[in-house]
Amino acid sequence: MKIIFYPEGLRKDKNYPEKTLSSLKKEHSDLYSKVHLVLQKIRNGDRRTLSDLGKQKMYKPLGEGIFEFRIPPRAKGGVVRVYFTFSRTEKDTIIILNIEYKKKKKGRIGKALERKREYDQ
Repeated sequence: MKIIFYPEGLRKDKNYPEKTLSSLKKEHSDLYSKVHLVLQKIRNGDRRTLSDLGKQKMYKPLGEGIFEFRIPPRAKGGVVRVYFTFSRTEKDTIIILNIEYKKKKKGRIGKALERKREYDQ
């Protein structure tokens, strides 16, 4: 499966998914390693990865064509939430809309929704 980070041509701010991953690598290398492993499995065509994430309650639909997976599903030290959508134009491709490191319960899906709407236009 192919993974595309939110397209550069649509970016309106400097808080893009790759930058969040870079910060995560510096500040929380253990979580970064886990996220990186999941993304690698998805890239390598392990179709079971998204299905397995769903079974582990790490992956779920949020509505309006946006999905998220959490790594790890729950942790006192925080989780990484990866918001994504499936490409409209490329088969077996996901678009990563936003990534955030969260210590609190509620995620901020607003940026992902905004980017999804821009992507759909």
